[in-house]
Amino acid sequence: RNERLSYYVKALEIRRQIKDSVGIGASLLDIGTIYEQIGNAQKSMEYYKQSFLIREKIKDHGGMALCLIHFGHQEE
Repeated sequence: RNERLSYYVKALEIRRQIKDSVGIGASLLDIGTIYEQIGNAQKSMEYYKQSFLIREKIKDHGGMALCLIHFGHQEE
């Protein structure tokens, strides 16, 4: 498993424990990006979608836009 991925997963776990919604959204996007970089498009989209839903719930419009950009990367 990618070492960077391990760090992002640990960060996500901590952010979930402290209920940091903004941080959770960011970590999910980061993890999706790692999966995209290693060629796992399906897994990356799962994380991007999770990130989008959290950001939508907390009305983080900038974060939602970032997720949409990443969705677009998958369509290329």
